[in-house]
Amino acid sequence: GTEVVFFLLDAQQPMVGPGLEAVDFTEFFDRFLGGLSYVLIGIRGAEPLLFPEPYEGGRLDIQKAMRLYGSSQMVEDIEWVRRDMVERKLLPSGQKIMLFGGSGGGVLVQQYLGKYGDQVSRALIESTGAPDLAEQAGQPFLKPFSEVNPQAAGLLLKVQEQWLDRLPALAWMCDKMLRAYPDARDRQFRLIDQMSAGSWWSYFRYWIRPEYNWPLVKRILSPPQMDAMRVRMFELMGNDLIRYHQGGVPFTLTYEWAGGVLADIVRYHQAAGDRAYRISVSRNDYQGEMLIFSGRKDWVFTNEIARRICGSYPKARLAIFDDGHRLLDEYYHDFRVAYFKNGLFSRPVMEAFNNPRQLEKMPR
Repeated sequence: GTEVVFFLLDAQQPMVGPGLEAVDFTEFFDRFLGGLSYVLIGIRGAEPLLFPEPYEGGRLDIQKAMRLYGSSQMVEDIEWVRRDMVERKLLPSGQKIMLFGGSGGGVLVQQYLGKYGDQVSRALIESTGAPDLAEQAGQPFLKPFSEVNPQAAGLLLKVQEQWLDRLPALAWMCDKMLRAYPDARDRQFRLIDQMSAGSWWSYFRYWIRPEYNWPLVKRILSPPQMDAMRVRMFELMGNDLIRYHQGGVPFTLTYEWAGGVLADIVRYHQAAGDRAYRISVSRNDYQGEMLIFSGRKDWVFTNEIARRICGSYPKARLAIFDDGHRLLDEYYHDFRVAYFKNGLFSRPVMEAFNNPRQLEKMPR
């Protein structure tokens, strides 16, 4: 009988399934929305929701995989879950849902709103981007390395020809650091600096750890259980990735290693003469509330695109923080809960907006 938040995880995060332990909610999901009623939806293509159709003949049929695992179908799956909840009286008839999504999940929120926004009262997206708005602005979907770490990128530009065969492995290593260490940018610079001086000790010190070992990670990403994730990655970054390898996009950590992971899908689209799947979202029609969080130090998405997203929704506010990609401490949790419980222009939300850690506030 209470209002419900749909917590939308993108296919990059197949974290929802029958084996999910209660402790996982406490350790991860509740850090975002603890104290609220929220719904987690299994992603088709992740265990146990694998489909045989894309593998007839023993090889991946990319056209079928794009259709079965693509975001158009994901949006329909989310809507069927909402309807099923209404039928089961888990949602009162006529009651709207609320949406939350971060990173790629924030794009999925925008896609759902573009088709079924009349079923949503409030949405919150954070640390995210918009492929269509980035293309309109002449920007890549993901932040180039020169903006993530200018000092390390400048040094890499001078010596990268020495490591062309190791560049994807180095890019994965540097990308992984950003998700693991608060001082990742300093670590990246020290690693590249030592390699440029002829010392490979730092590189192999990371390389021997499984999560930094690119050949091992690439194998882990190759089974059928990862195909839905690969389809979604291509949807989000395919156009950039094709242009990247033609020299049309600046050096970007993810694009450098993703070329190996998505090579078969890229070849399929190039052979067919197709552009990659284009995400195009209609935003002005959504009349509910929208709140957007963005971090100045986010290593994935830019504040500029967050501003463009905010400017595209009729009832939206943007908060830019002096923070990175993951907004996990208690302040952000309390901010989210206050918004979903009380609304965009309530006193608790206005108080949260006045926190000094915010660098910029943008009302629509």
